[in-house]
Amino acid sequence: MLADELGRAYRFALVGALNTAVGLGLIFLAKYAAGFGDGPANAIGYSVAFGLSFTVNRSWTFRHSGAWRLAFARSLVVVGGAYACNLATVLGLIASGVQADLAQASGVVPYVLVSYAGFRCWAFRTTSGTG
Repeated sequence: MLADELGRAYRFALVGALNTAVGLGLIFLAKYAAGFGDGPANAIGYSVAFGLSFTVNRSWTFRHSGAWRLAFARSLVVVGGAYACNLATVLGLIASGVQADLAQASGVVPYVLVSYAGFRCWAFRTTSGTG
């Protein structure tokens, strides 16, 4: 049981590292190459990374075999909540004087914590609730 949870957390961390690279890369590309502001750039990065996250986390991290449409809808809710926490962190840090790029990177922390808990406990839960 503990080994299963550690394995799941490890896989989530690997997927998260890839997702972070993709998301932050797109954020910075949108900001510096396309001239978007911090809010829109952040939305672009996280929106594009969602497809990658859902696909890999569902199939590999959580090994979910239930209804994919329900898992997708729940994942949207989870990611919405995680994104709201991320954006509040990013914009709050920027408003308090933290350099914008550091604020963007810092916003990853609440996003990861909220999304893992939401995916694990709700979006990819099996009918028995364990998984």
